[in-house]
Amino acid sequence: MSPVLVEVGATLRAQAQAALPAQVLCREGCLGLCPRCGENLNEDPAHEHPPDKDPRWSKLDELRFD
Repeated sequence: MSPVLVEVGATLRAQAQAALPAQVLCREGCLGLCPRCGENLNEDPAHEHPPDKDPRWSKLDELRFD
């Protein structure tokens, strides 16, 4: 009987990535960085961005009611 070779590299890599935290933090209690602009949320916890507009409605911005 010949030996069977099983490739497990991709499976092990996927399992290792799944075990990592979704957001790596520098310390316990760290708020991290803003995912949109990279602002340090520890320095400005109230940091906000205006909500994204749905591009399907962009033509309505051209309407004028004078």
